[in-house]
Amino acid sequence: MKPSEKVYLKYEYLAKKYASKIFSYEALSFEYEDLVQEFRLKIFTSIKAYGRRYARFLRGEAPRPVPIKYYLEAACGNKARDFMKFISREGYKVRIDDINYDYGVESDSVTDTRANRFIVNGVDLLEGLKGKERAVFSLFLRGYNASFLRKVYFSNAKEKALKRAVIASGDEPFDVTDIIDSQRQYLIARYGDSLMEQKKVYASYSVDDD
Repeated sequence: MKPSEKVYLKYEYLAKKYASKIFSYEALSFEYEDLVQEFRLKIFTSIKAYGRRYARFLRGEAPRPVPIKYYLEAACGNKARDFMKFISREGYKVRIDDINYDYGVESDSVTDTRANRFIVNGVDLLEGLKGKERAVFSLFLRGYNASFLRKVYFSNAKEKALKRAVIASGDEPFDVTDIIDSQRQYLIARYGDSLMEQKKVYASYSVDDD
């Protein structure tokens, strides 16, 4: 087991600790387990970032970083604040019908790894995914390879034992490549034309005759 994996297993509990601090997450169409996975992803990526910082320290290129527990706590705290900002923003949105104004944007694309948002031409690339499947595809979009993704997907003893049992029976276990291929096919089948569209932006307004 790699040192980064050992560190992750040691501090994975922080995901539930910080997920429990978020209220009204339904405003973002999240379920509790999705929220926990978001914090697990944050812990994964923060451990990698900390490793790069520590390597610079060892090379004498940067000061010694804070202890990793405090670094991860700070990262999760920032993630929690981001969630609370998004929830607050959703709670105070004004309906466009109420102000008698029409505005539209087609094929908007947004990549925000901190908020775990991957939108291409208005299509949410994580649509329909939950739990570990969502985490795996999100990490795939960030550039992680299949070997790393398997460590995320088969992360506990029960899942690893089940995988071994399936292999022993002569079958192929459901793998991260199946998740990636399935989501690709789903997106292509449902949004193929939209994903290939050029970006279009338009605005219009209506004049009140009263």
